Amino acid sequence: MTVGCLKGEQPGAPAFRGDLRALGVDDLDGLISHVAHDLPADGGIGIQQPVDWVHAHTMRYEADTHWQESHRIVSGMSQSLTIEEVMAILPATPARIAALTEGLTRAQLHTSPETDSWSANDVLAHLRACHDVLGGSVLRILAEDHPTWKGMNPRAWLKKTDYPDWEFQPAFEAFTEQRAELLAVLEPLPAEAWLRTATVIGMIGETYERTALYFGDWMTGHERAHLKSLPRIIAEVRREK
Repeated sequence: MTVGCLKGEQPGAPAFRGDLRALGVDDLDGLISHVAHDLPADGGIGIQQPVDWVHAHTMRYEADTHWQESHRIVSGMSQSLTIEEVMAILPATPARIAALTEGLTRAQLHTSPETDSWSANDVLAHLRACHDVLGGSVLRILAEDHPTWKGMNPRAWLKKTDYPDWEFQPAFEAFTEQRAELLAVLEPLPAEAWLRTATVIGMIGETYERTALYFGDWMTGHERAHLKSLPRIIAEVRREK
């Protein structure tokens, strides 16, 4: 996908990197890779004025706790999702993935349409890791009285799993089962339960108060972006058949 001056280091990227370093961002390649993969492919959104973007959002990018804000800024998602929107997206994701991947061969599911891009299987592995971290955060907030934990970036968690090595169908079945278990907890929740909180510790020890809805919004907004890019991946591998 094309991501303005992030992907491929187009003009402006050096200044963008410099400003991020000034804000204390160490893993620049990780941030750029993270944002680049998670922008919707049909959005055509790039950061044309990276210095202004950084200065307009004077916050330290934390891989553990601020990926949502960074992703939301560059993908144009300016509004948080409501409980109703979260609960409409969560049940629909497995069915949407099933419909999009129906009839694909194993080779097609594991084929990336271009160098350094993701296959459908890669997207599913990523969504499973995000479900572990973000869905797990929701469940922990609901189960414990104001828990505290150190933030975990879903991509960092993915590297600790073997999800990329799974075959697509068993991985999809595991994802679907995990989603059903999450929904069994969330569907009967009263609205006030979504406002239960946790303290999340950032990379340099700073703390953030996060609600269950915060993590639900993060997970569903993120899934929505990937479900916009997945049809392009699938269309390209179908053409290569």
